[in-house]
Amino acid sequence: AVKLVNFTHLICHNLKGHAINYELMFDYLDNLNADDKDKTKALNVLKDSTKNLSASIKDLREMVTIREEVKTTRRRLLINDFIAKTKQNLTGELREANAKILNEIPDTQKIKAYPIFFENILTNLISNAVKFRKPNKPLVITISAEIDSDCTIISIEDNGMGMDLEERGEKLFKMGASLGNNEDSRGMGLYFTKYQMDMMNGKIEVESKPNEGATFKLSFLHN
Repeated sequence: AVKLVNFTHLICHNLKGHAINYELMFDYLDNLNADDKDKTKALNVLKDSTKNLSASIKDLREMVTIREEVKTTRRRLLINDFIAKTKQNLTGELREANAKILNEIPDTQKIKAYPIFFENILTNLISNAVKFRKPNKPLVITISAEIDSDCTIISIEDNGMGMDLEERGEKLFKMGASLGNNEDSRGMGLYFTKYQMDMMNGKIEVESKPNEGATFKLSFLHN
C-alpha cells in the first residue's frame, strides 16, 4: 500500500513538471511574432517534449508493476542522453531563469539505473536549482562525474541560495519538507529523489551553505 501511494504521488509529480514546461513554452510562443524564426525552434522543443511525456508515461506504467519479489533490471544508461532529455523537459524554466548548464561528463559515461527514475531525479534537482537561484545573479549549474571502485558519483552543483544543513539536514528528504519559502514548492521533489535512489540501492548526499549554492551527489552502484 505504501509503495502504491508513493508511485501515485510520483506520477503526479512527474506529470506536473511536464505541464509546467508546456505552460511556460506556450507563454513564450505567445510573445513571438508569427514569422519569428525562434517560433519554429520552440515548436520543435514542444514536439520533443511531447515524445518525452509519452515515454515517461510508458516507463511509469512499467514501474508501477514492480512487486517486492519481482524487480526490474537496472539498465546501463548514457548519462548525457538523460541530461539532454532533462534540458528539453525543463526548457521553459531554464529559459525563464536564463540558466546555464555546464556539463563536464564525457559522452561515453554510463551508469546503471532505472531510466524513468534517473530522468526524474535529474529533473527534480535541476528544477530545484532554478527555483532557489539568487535573484540578481545568473544561474550556473555544473554537472560532473567521478568513478570509484563501487559506484559512479554524479555531482550537480549550483551557485544559488544554498541552505543551512544544520537547520534542515535531518528533514531535507522527508515528505513535505520544502527547501525554502516558495509557495509553489510542497517539498515532494527531494523526497522522491531519495525514494528513487533507495529503490536502486543508491545514495544521495548534499553539501551546502547559506548563500553559497548547493551540491547534490548521487551514487550509482556498478553492479
